[in-house]
Formats: sequence, structure tokens, C-alpha cells
Amino acid sequence: MLRIKSIICFLFFVFACIFCNRSVAQDTYKNVFNPMKGFVNETEKPYRDELCLNGKWQFMPVYENDLAKFIKPASFSWDSVQLKVPSPWNVNSFTNGEGGDFVTFPSYPKEWEKAEIGWLKKIFILPEKWTGKHVKLHFEAIAGLAKIYVNDRLVGENLDIFFPTEFDITSFLKKGTNEILVGVAKASLTDENGQYGRRNYVAGSFWGQHIAGIWQDVSLIAVPEIAISDVFVQPDVKNDMLTFSVSIKNNSLLKQTLKLEATIQKWEKADATELNLLPADNGILKDKVLKIENAKKIELKAGDSIIINLSKKVNGSLKTWTPETPNLYGAIINLVSGKKTIIDTKYTRFGWRQFSIKGTELELNGVPITLKADSWHFMGIPQMTRRYAWGWYKMLKEVNANAVRLHAQPYPTFYLDMADEMGICVLDETAIWSSDGGPKIDSEGYWKNCKKHVEKLVMRDRNHPSIFGWSVCNETLPVVINLMSAPESIVQRQIDEINNWVAIAKASDPTRDWISGDGESMRPTNLPTVIGHYGDDNAVIKWSSKGKPWGVGETGKAYFGTPKQVSQINGNRAYESQMGRMEGLATEAYSLITRQLALKASYSSVFNIVWYGLKPLPLGFKDLDKKPTLKNGIFFSDYKEGIPGVQPERLGPYCTTINPQFDQTIELYRTWPMFDAIQAAYSNPVKSPDAFFKNKPSKKFDIKEIDQLIFIGSENSFLKSKLKTMGVNFSERNQPTDKSLVVIDGSSIQSYNVDLKNEKLVKEMYIKSINAGANVLIWGVTQESLADLKEFLPYPFEIEARKATSFVKLQDAPILSRLENSDFYFSELMPKGKTAMNFGLKGELVQQSTVLLSACNTDWQQWNKRPESSKTASVYRSETEEKGAGEVLISFKHSKSDVILASFNFEDMPVESETPIRLMLANLGVKFDNSIHESKRAVDVNGNIIGFKDDPDGISFWMFSPRSLTDLLSEPDIPKLSLKIQNVKNFKIKLNMDKKTIPEANIPLERGWNKITITFKENVEENIRNIKLKFKTDQPEFFKEIDSMIER
Repeated sequence: MLRIKSIICFLFFVFACIFCNRSVAQDTYKNVFNPMKGFVNETEKPYRDELCLNGKWQFMPVYENDLAKFIKPASFSWDSVQLKVPSPWNVNSFTNGEGGDFVTFPSYPKEWEKAEIGWLKKIFILPEKWTGKHVKLHFEAIAGLAKIYVNDRLVGENLDIFFPTEFDITSFLKKGTNEILVGVAKASLTDENGQYGRRNYVAGSFWGQHIAGIWQDVSLIAVPEIAISDVFVQPDVKNDMLTFSVSIKNNSLLKQTLKLEATIQKWEKADATELNLLPADNGILKDKVLKIENAKKIELKAGDSIIINLSKKVNGSLKTWTPETPNLYGAIINLVSGKKTIIDTKYTRFGWRQFSIKGTELELNGVPITLKADSWHFMGIPQMTRRYAWGWYKMLKEVNANAVRLHAQPYPTFYLDMADEMGICVLDETAIWSSDGGPKIDSEGYWKNCKKHVEKLVMRDRNHPSIFGWSVCNETLPVVINLMSAPESIVQRQIDEINNWVAIAKASDPTRDWISGDGESMRPTNLPTVIGHYGDDNAVIKWSSKGKPWGVGETGKAYFGTPKQVSQINGNRAYESQMGRMEGLATEAYSLITRQLALKASYSSVFNIVWYGLKPLPLGFKDLDKKPTLKNGIFFSDYKEGIPGVQPERLGPYCTTINPQFDQTIELYRTWPMFDAIQAAYSNPVKSPDAFFKNKPSKKFDIKEIDQLIFIGSENSFLKSKLKTMGVNFSERNQPTDKSLVVIDGSSIQSYNVDLKNEKLVKEMYIKSINAGANVLIWGVTQESLADLKEFLPYPFEIEARKATSFVKLQDAPILSRLENSDFYFSELMPKGKTAMNFGLKGELVQQSTVLLSACNTDWQQWNKRPESSKTASVYRSETEEKGAGEVLISFKHSKSDVILASFNFEDMPVESETPIRLMLANLGVKFDNSIHESKRAVDVNGNIIGFKDDPDGISFWMFSPRSLTDLLSEPDIPKLSLKIQNVKNFKIKLNMDKKTIPEANIPLERGWNKITITFKENVEENIRNIKLKFKTDQPEFFKEIDSMIER
């Protein structure tokens, strides 16, 4: 028996181990996260070598918010947790912590996220075989102001976010053990707040503005004393000429006699069908197809540099690179000494292709090409891998796209490598991104850094065949003109600088004609293209008529469109769910793209496919009705020192829309309807999209007159007070008939009973009403009143905690006549934390009733005006995660009466909710004294100020805006609001009690209620009598969106 028990225990143990291992295997990714190679190609060895310094570095965070404290300490107190380079030390706080889970290094202490300064140290042993070599310390990207020391000596400093930082450290090194010390201060510590921006450096968008530290690879690179320092590939397909401009540096002490020779070989991807191998950097060189030699000897003095051109006719030996046939070649360029000895080798991959502009068209290899594109911001660690780039580009191929704009920052170069290999045409964009109003446009330092930035981008990337052009900036003019309301001198400076960037791009890369500025169509510039953003059909026609290649870089409501805005396309459906919203966006995207293509756009795009056309993916997470924790996600094992690429510890649920098999239970991507519409629009020929849900108008009912409106509830009832301010008059008689409407305040039953010293009074009045056949409306339910209501309602029911700010109409009914989902959409009106319901209804009463309204399963406050980095996942999770009952309005028969029970939270509901409530009551026969309601308004639908409050030193009134008029990140093409003031002088306009005076030409309303104050320096009473005010806007429809009050 004992033996049997032992066997059973052993088998149980084995089964438990197998089960646990399976569980771990399902959530652990065992392949290399970023399958890339280092900076030195195998063909370059033994002349060049590399020591990758990626790995665990000692780290000391400094919690100081003062750049003056960024001084090398006399001693260091290293954290017990080591920093895994490359990775920013504040990586886990990227995004606002909502939506997608971007905690990728859970081992990092939470406090690190607050460190503004950090010190990093790495010990390494210098390889003995590097004797006689020049050694370069290469950081592919450091985010922040960096101070770099080798063996306690300062090597150099640099302020950047995106580009390589490289120093020759040969003279700083010693044999054997060496030490590198890197101090980094967050770039934001150098900010100088002013009227026109704060940043003198170029920061890009979300990722670039957040991070601090070494976030891309760091290596030591050994090169010969006489070395090739740069190769610029210049394919001239039109003239059948291939040229390599080769830069050579002589770091020796002697004059050198040299020759150059280049061998061209076919580059091919290693055969692979296994999904994890497809993104790998595993290309191989095959047959030699061309050889180029420099006939003349090169004489190079000690310390000098020279550029030599190697050129040759191709004569059909190279196949062209196109999106359909992305043929690639490897050029092995040898530097040969006078003794015919190879002393250095430089490898460069390239494609035989030529992008050029002819008239109003972009051509590839002499053939017109239309670029059908996508674009998106860089989103940190989930995208720090060739696997993501491969997955994104594979999706683009499947949606019939052939191009991408790498938006708002220079992406890691492996994105360009993958585009070269997969045939994706790239619009390579700088980080000169202004949409947050951050660039300090009145600073010479900023403009100087921008020029350097443009040149660095072009010089870094110009050999990539996939790049069809350079995007030198994004939405700088709209920000300067509309957001900052800068004077014309600064606007002209911005135009001048755009022209400077064009000149820099041309000088650095004469092989490409396409240079654009995304969204820079407001003023004439030297840009050889026109790329518009958003705008209506008139704008598109205007862009297409400029006599230049043109296109649309961003358009559509995908990133900002609220249900209210999207409902202009598909009505009620847009309010119901994210799927309904996406159906409207699909219709819009198809229309926009086909219109662009019909007008012969060279570049067509919406914004965008990869983030808004695809669903957030719950990586490593199965219980979707629960909130994920740090135990969920995909985990990475086998951390290795000294290999290229980021090695995260974890990817959290919903941090990405692309899954290159990190989670083997989830497909590569999941689509919204917008994907299908774009796929149809990008087809050649264009296809018709699938039909989507069509809006159905609500049924209308005749209004039945009532003989009296009876209120049952406490005299101190909030409901009664609110209805009275809306113009409702109640009957003094409490004798209901079959033509009466009885309103019961369901939240004040106990107070009413106590007031009248009859604990059964409400019950008696209810029974009296239903026996008479009166209609009954019970408004409000609380835990305190639940028991009283259950005593007289026909079926038992319960309430369950639930918060919501919008509701969906489920059935037509007289009370909802003429009302749509839009009338119950309060998500844009209610402040964060407020709710239009506290409890939902459930139980047998609900089952026996007709449910008229239910809380929308989508929490639109998780979408509206939220950061782009988190909103998609936040709203998606709001639909899947468990929540309480949502039934908020039900109707049922009781005796002779129609009874309606509502659980709205009237106290938190905004003023704007009065309209649907008035209509609901009107549908039940209630009549209103409208003079009470209208007398509160300050502004009419034409922008005229019809009322204001007299203040001791002027006047004031309130305006409600459903959107910010200063935030381009929430929405493009925001209305411009001005205020015309007549008959008075010497006045100041102030907004929301701010001391700053604002100009009449630009009233920068914030989302929500805004207090506008106009003060007078003298003659206050006279000015109040004489003043005339009128608002004007470039979008007249905006007046229909706003509300106003004389006093709040």
C-alpha cells in the first residue's frame, strides 16, 4: 500500500511539473527578441572588429530636478538592481499607465521612474588583438544630455535623443581592464519655458519626450588606422550608372598610397518558413555580379581625409528594386595599400533603384508609382525589434499598401533594413514634431539643432533603397499659426527654416527628389511636394492643383473622432460600441482614399492602419473580463550579455496590435472594419467595400396630454428642485386620474415618509396612482430606498454598482420618441470621475420589463481626448472587462398603469443633459415654462452674447466647449474662436481666472466650462452699459456644439 501511495504521489508530482512547464512555456518566448546583427559585418573582419557592451550596467539614479546638479559625483552609491542596457531607466512609466501595459522591465524599482539624472558604469577588457587599431565608442542612441568618461577622463558630451554618439577613445584606453562611465540628464532638464515653446532640442513625440538613458546598442568598434569612414551609394538607373562615394581617413603618421575596389554580390534572405525565423537578420551573399576598380592611385597625407567616387555602367547586371521585387545587393569595398594588401573592408547593402519626380508624379525607375501608405508614432519596447517591423510590413502588404511614414522621429535603422528586404517604400521623417507646442521657436539654439538633426537623419539613412523621400518636419506651420498665434516674423522664420531643411536634405542626398513636410500646406515654401493633413474636399482639390506631386499624410477621424463626430457618418451606430465607431470610420476611410486616388495623389494615407485599424492584443492574457496584472503577459528568458538588441523581461497585455508569434495562441493581428475598407480602397483596381450597419431612425409616437403632473418626494428633493429650474410646474392636487403623470423621487422615499409621518405614504400614493390608471415615472434608486420600492413594485429586483456616462437605446417607446443615442451621450460633457448612473437594475423586475436604455458597454471617456498611446487599449478593455448591470431605464405594466423606472444619477448629470430629460418628460405630456431655461444663456447659436454677469470691475459669463481649442494632439483642424468687442476701450480679456491677458483674435477655450472675464480700467458702469460682444469662428457649426451660462 505504501508503495502504491508513493507511486501515486510521484505521478502527481510529474503531472504537476508537466502542467506547470506547459503553463510557463505558453507565456514564455524563448527566441531572441530582436534577431539582429551588430555594427561590424562578417565580410569586414578581420580588418574591423566589435565588442558589444550591451548587458547589465551598474546604475545610480539621482533624484534631482536641477541641471546644475548634473556633476560627476566624487563617489557612487550603485543600486543593487543593475540596468539592462539598452533600455531607458524610466521605461516602465511610458504612457500614462492606462490602456496597454507597457511595463517591460518589472525588475526595475518603481522609484527609478522619478530619477531625472542617472549614472551608468560598465567594466570591460580590451581585446589584445586590437593593438594598433583605432577604437571607437559607439552609442546608437542616448536619450538626454550625456557625459561620457573612459577610465575617469571626460571623452565628450552630447545632447540628443535619436542619433548615434561616437567618440574615438583610442588614447583613453589601457591594456586589460577599462571602465566606461556615462552620466545622463533628462533632456527636459534643459527646457526653457517661454511664450513660444520650451525645447531647444529636437524631441519627437511620445517616446522621445519621455525616455532617459541608453536606449539603443552600444559597442566598441575597432578599425584600421587607415580606414573607410563612409560609403554613399548613388544608383542612377536612368543613366545606367552605379556610383559609390567612398570617404577615407588616414589616422596614421605617414603619407599613404591607396587603391579602392568594389565587388557587388547578390544579397538573398536565407530560406525559412518558420515564423520566428522570417524576421531574422540572416541574409547571405551569393553570386558576384559586378566589380568596380579605381584606376588611379590615391595619395593621402597623414591625418587627411578624402572622398573618392567609384563608378561603373551596370549594363543589365543588376535587377531593379521595387515593392514587388525588392532585389538587394551587397557591396564589399576594399581599401588596398600600395603593396596590394587589403587594409580595410567596408560592407554596404543597397538596391538598384531610382526615385525621381517628373512633373506632378513620383516615379520609380522611370515608371509612375502611387504610394499607398500607413504611419504611426514609435511606441517603445514592443516595437524595438525586427519582428515588429516585419509584422507591420506584412500587414501592410496584406492591406494592399506599399509605403509607410515612420512618423515623428527617426526610427531604429532595422526598420529601414526590413523595409529594404520586404519592399516597403519609406518616407523617412525627422523628429521635428510640433503638435504639442513644445519647440522653442523663438530660440536660435532650437533652429541650429534642427539643422543638425535633418543632416544627421539623411546621412544616417541615405543608402537604404526603400527610402523614397525625406519628411523634414510635421505640422510646424499649423502650430505656429493656429496654436501659438505667433507674430508674422516668427511664422516667416518657420518658413525660412523649412526652406533651410530642404536645402540640407538636397545637399546631403542629391539622389532623391522627394522632400516633404507633413501637414505644411498653409504657406508657400521651397518644398518640391505638397502633403496636406486632414481638411475637407476643397482642401484636397487645392493641394492637388499646386503643380507638384501631392498627397495626404494624415486624414480621417480614426485617432480623434468621438462617437458624436463619427455619428455624422453612421448615426446611432457610432455610439453603440467601438465596433460601431469603427464601421463609421471604415466608410469614411474608403471615401477619403478613393477620392485622393481619383485626384491622382502620389501619396495616399489615412491616420492610421496599424494602431487604429487593428485591435489591441491581450498578449499572455486569457481572462479578458478581468484587469491584467504584472503576472500576465509574455515573458522572456535567457538574458544574455553582449548581444545586439534590447532584451525585455516582459511584454504586457494590450501594448501592441502586432504579434509576431510572441503569443502563439494569437494571430499576427486582428482587424477592425477600417482595415477591410482600406484594403478595398488600396486594391488595384479599387474594390467596393463590404456593406456596414446602416442607421435606422427612431420611431415617433404621438404625445398624450396629461391633466396634472404630480410629484411624490421630499420637499428638499434635488430632483424636484432641478425640474423646477427646468421650467416644470407641479400640480397642487394629489388626486391622480387616468390622464395624470405621477413622478416619484425614488431616492427620497424615506425622507418623504418621515416628513409626512407616514412610513407607507409613498406606497399608498403609488397604489392609488396605478389603480387610477395614471402613468408613473420613478426616478432614482439608492441602497436606502431599495427596500421601500421592492414593497410595492410587482416583482423583486436588485441594484448593482455601475458607473456610466453614455447610454444606448434598446427599444422604441413613447418616453423615447424623437430621442437617439446621441441624446444620451454625456461622455464629452461630464468631468472625469462624475457619473450619470451609480446603480444598474437587475432581477426579475428587469426580466419582466422592457429595457429601454442601458449603459453603453463602451466607456467613451476612455477614448475621448485621451492620449493616443493609451486610448485604443483603454476603450477596448472597457468593453471586455467585467462591470455591473447596465439597465438604467425600464418600463412595465402594473395594474392599469404604464410604469417607468429610471436609475439615472441626476445630481452628477451636466446641464446639457437637461435637453434629453426635457424631451423625455415632454413625451409623457409635461409642459415647460421655457422662459426660465432661456434666461440663463449667455451666447446664442449665432455667437451673439445675449447675457452676462455684472462684476465690480467688468463682466463675466461661462462657455462650455466639448473640446480643447489648444490641443492638436486630441484633434486636428480645431476651430479658431475670436471675440469682437465694440463700444469700449482699455479692456482686458482673461480666461479661467488666469492672470494672463488673451487676445481678441484667439480665445483658447479648454474642454469643459470656461469662465470668460472682461475687465475695464475705468468707467466700468458706462462700459457695461455700452459694450457689444460677438463671437466669430472659422467653423460656424461649432456654435451648435457649445453651451453657455450667465452664471454657474
